[in-house]
Amino acid sequence: DQFATARLALPRRYRGAGLRRMVDIAPAAFCGAMVQAVPAFLDVWADATNPASGVTQRGMLELPQVERTVGRNSFVDMQQHGWRAYQLPSSGAGSLPPPLQGQAFRRCWLLLQQEAGIATGAGPNGDRPTSVLHLPPEEAWPTARRSAGRLCLNMQKDLTDDLEAHQYDVLKMQISALPRGDRAVHLLRSLDRNSSAWIA
Repeated sequence: DQFATARLALPRRYRGAGLRRMVDIAPAAFCGAMVQAVPAFLDVWADATNPASGVTQRGMLELPQVERTVGRNSFVDMQQHGWRAYQLPSSGAGSLPPPLQGQAFRRCWLLLQQEAGIATGAGPNGDRPTSVLHLPPEEAWPTARRSAGRLCLNMQKDLTDDLEAHQYDVLKMQISALPRGDRAVHLLRSLDRNSSAWIA
C-alpha cells in the first residue's frame, strides 16, 4: 500500500527500510556535486580585487571565462556573493544569462524546498530545524561537521536529511488520521530500530 511504499524509502532512524529511489536522491546528489566542484574552480585570493595579494587556496580551473561566470572569492562571503553570479542574470549592458549548470542548481534547490514544505528564506523550522534547506539557493552551503577528527562538508547528506525528516512527518500525520485500529497505525507504532536491524 502507499504507507508501506513510503516507509521503504525512509532510513532506519525513521522506521523505514532505507531503500532510497535514485529519482528521489538525484536533485540532492546534483547539488552536492556542484557544491564540491564549483567553489574549487578558481584560486582564492587574499584580496578579491588584487591578484598580487597572494593565493590562499589553489583552484583547478583558473580561466577568465570561469571567473566571469563564477566570480572571484564568491564562496568566501555567502551572504554577499555566494552562488549569485552563477545562478542569477548579471545586470548592465551586454549581460549574459547564468550558465545552464547554475540554472539547474537553482531549480533543484527550489524543488527540494518545495518537496520539504519550506519557503525560501523562511528560516529554520522550529519544530524540526533544517540543516540547509531554509537557505535561499544563492546562499546554499553545507553544514560543517567533524568526521574522524576532520572538518567535513556533505551537502547531499544535509539535503537528504532535511527531505526525509519532512517525509517522515507527513507520513506520521497521514497515519495519525487513520482509525485507531487500522493496521498501518499498529505497524508504525510496533516497529522500532531494533526490529529493523536486519536491514543493516
